[in-house]
Amino acid sequence: MARQGLPVVSLAFEAEALASLDSLYRAALRLTRVPADAEDLVQETYLKAFRSADRFEPGTNLRAWLFTILHNTARNRVRDRARDTVSVDSEFVDRAAELPPAGGAVETPETRLIRETLTPELQAALDGYGAGVRVENIQLQDVEAPEAVREAFADVASAQQDRERAVLEAQGYADKVVPEARGRSEEAVNLAHAYHERRILEAQGETEGFRAVLGEYKKAPEVTRQRLYLETLEAILPRMDKVILETGATDKLLPYLPLGRRLEAPR
Repeated sequence: MARQGLPVVSLAFEAEALASLDSLYRAALRLTRVPADAEDLVQETYLKAFRSADRFEPGTNLRAWLFTILHNTARNRVRDRARDTVSVDSEFVDRAAELPPAGGAVETPETRLIRETLTPELQAALDGYGAGVRVENIQLQDVEAPEAVREAFADVASAQQDRERAVLEAQGYADKVVPEARGRSEEAVNLAHAYHERRILEAQGETEGFRAVLGEYKKAPEVTRQRLYLETLEAILPRMDKVILETGATDKLLPYLPLGRRLEAPR
């Protein structure tokens, strides 16, 4: 039977292929989980099957051949979608090594990429075989990089270790420096408060003393003036070097004062 844009296929091939339409649609719906996408996947599967009908060997399992085309097409779509619209959350990438997932293992951008790309392909393959298995997670163990990229792979691993070490060192330094800085800051604030209180108390004391003297001065100005003079001398004279000369003892002599030595003497 001839169709527009398609090679001629036999009626038997077309009838047998269309007999698997419902099964193919159910498998496509399990793969895509969207009815519109499932219809597109089935349509593309039949398009490829009719174009490649000359390669099909009569007598073999046409149903299995169609399912193989369906799964390969779905896989290619997933790969194309991953190449065209790779969405990476930069904040997630920065925090990926620090956020433990539900399974307890540390998730990295690589493990996230594996989970989001390989899981649908593996699930599609298992659904094609009717295994009845649901893929929840994929974890690669004992992975060895190819020789061509082994050195770069080692550099990436080393960089990740250096990053973790730098983060730990920075955190340790912060844990040491921040409390010390806070302690010095609190000490400076306490000293400032103490100095503030001391100056206030001193000013208040001096004010009260001045008021007391003022009251006494108003009562007896001359007596208070003389008392202030004597008290001032009592405060000054003990700290001064003194030379006492008796009146009349030096009338016929030239007084000798060791002024140079007095000037050189420490005060």
